[in-house]
Amino acid sequence: MSVSVSSGIRHSLRASTNDDLLEMKRSPTGAAALPLFLFLLALIFSPTLPAHAADFEIADLETFRQDPFLCIRGDFDTPLLSPDLQRQMKQRYDSAYYAPWRQKKPERGIESLTWGFSTYGKKETFGENRRRRSPEWFARQRKNANESLFGTENRPAIAVCEADLRIFPSADPLFFDFDEAGEGYPFDYGQNSVVKPGEPLFVSHRSADGAWYFVDAPTASGWIDARRIGVMDSADVILFSSPDRIVLFRDDFPLADERGAYLGRAKTGAQFPLLETDLLHGSLRVRVPLRRTDGGVEPGSAVIPIVDATRLPLPLTSWNGALVASSLLAEPYGWGGLHGRRDCSALVMDFFAPFGVAMPRNSREQAGTGRWIDLKGKDFEEKERILLKEGIPFRTLVAMPGHIMLYIGQRRGHPLVFHNMWGVRTRNSGRPGRHIVGKAVITTLAPGMELPDHDGVPAGRITGLTIIGESRPGE
Repeated sequence: MSVSVSSGIRHSLRASTNDDLLEMKRSPTGAAALPLFLFLLALIFSPTLPAHAADFEIADLETFRQDPFLCIRGDFDTPLLSPDLQRQMKQRYDSAYYAPWRQKKPERGIESLTWGFSTYGKKETFGENRRRRSPEWFARQRKNANESLFGTENRPAIAVCEADLRIFPSADPLFFDFDEAGEGYPFDYGQNSVVKPGEPLFVSHRSADGAWYFVDAPTASGWIDARRIGVMDSADVILFSSPDRIVLFRDDFPLADERGAYLGRAKTGAQFPLLETDLLHGSLRVRVPLRRTDGGVEPGSAVIPIVDATRLPLPLTSWNGALVASSLLAEPYGWGGLHGRRDCSALVMDFFAPFGVAMPRNSREQAGTGRWIDLKGKDFEEKERILLKEGIPFRTLVAMPGHIMLYIGQRRGHPLVFHNMWGVRTRNSGRPGRHIVGKAVITTLAPGMELPDHDGVPAGRITGLTIIGESRPGE
């Protein structure tokens, strides 16, 4: 989503700006950033922005060094979740992760197949060439979806590589009006989510052309390229089911076998059954799925350096939280996992995966996964105060409509959040726009407030906090 901004809170952050300016003068890397920082300050008083507003960073990214370790206060190694609680959460995580292999029928019902047609079929949508999607295009997708065969194949499967989950059995993108702020690329509404290599799946049926399978994944449903999964039998399920798994905390990792042969890429949060620990060579050997030519699956193995992965779950401490966040930092924004990237909710989900904490796929549901602290109706300063008082770094989500952020600590008395954001809302001559950020960043609750054409206070849209690991009232 896009985050709005306000000039009304400039004064509250100006002290931290001055402090960090002195810090930049003292450091070699900061000295290099000083001219850009002064340029940004000058922009506050500039009547207009450059035509390409995405060509410079918002002030938060210059003021607050993009390093989650700098947010840590106190003991690096104190558990943020008790060992007993983390074990319980890991058990729930395992249950959710392997749920597709326990299914006998599609879990989410036929609406998981049809909702895209009812949602987008009568709207004005566009393709990659900016031409309108015709009723004939939707009719072809509906025919190819083979709706009458929903729930007839009903068998387990596994992702053999990273793969998109599409709303329609097609890789064709679906956009709203490119000329509207916050629409057009990369907001492909045909993209639902992404599955990781080794992720359990449940196959409902195939498309009419045989090129797609409709599947349930642990957190979402959709169409997946048939070449990217392997169908399984009960023996395969036993072979690939294991409570003893490793999880990656290095992003975009190139998987290779013992001979160095490339098998594909995997991202932070991907997990595989552990076969062997080789302390002498500092490596882990894990089981990975390989697709046979007949569409089935066979076991293979890959070698992963110990420094890039750990047994699930990784203890949730400030140090480990910063370590995992570092692997996700600066990744380009990817709506629904487009191009293998992350949006705001995917970042939260993949952040918590190494700790064995299950998260839903969308931001609204993520906001309901712990103890809720309502912030609606409170001003900016009060929201900051409550977050600093009640929030637990790396355990607290900050929610607003359509967007989710992770509280990671504070600097200069201001809470900092980690999130993958598309852009800052702007308004010029009454026309809404966006200053593009387009990546995973560390910001205050008011990113972009220095922009002269900002469009409102982002913190004003914050609705509440969610403390992960604490029960919601009444539970």
